[in-house]
Amino acid sequence: MIKKTPHKPSDNRFRSPLWGIAAGMLFVGALLALLIHFGAHEQVLQLLRWFDEQGAWAPLLFILIMAAVVVLVLPGVLLTTGAGFVFGIVEGFVYVMAGTMLGATLAFVIARYLF
Repeated sequence: MIKKTPHKPSDNRFRSPLWGIAAGMLFVGALLALLIHFGAHEQVLQLLRWFDEQGAWAPLLFILIMAAVVVLVLPGVLLTTGAGFVFGIVEGFVYVMAGTMLGATLAFVIARYLF
């Protein structure tokens, strides 16, 4: 005869996707607080002012720096937002997308042929 063992209900309160969302929000908030604490936002603002001074070279330089941000896996939220202020919403969007796609392509090529 087969003896039944009592079934323990699983602890599902930690399996809720809300815990993952809350943890992600907490992590991003802590990361942004650290960046602001160490003055990274001031350096990004200086970089954006520098872009504004470069004239016709600014879009190309921005695209190259955005590509480097993607390849080096750095947070690009301040550059992405700043592009809208420096270049305008539509042009900033185009430059961010071009830099992001270039960076993703470079990251793929680096991973494909160097590793």
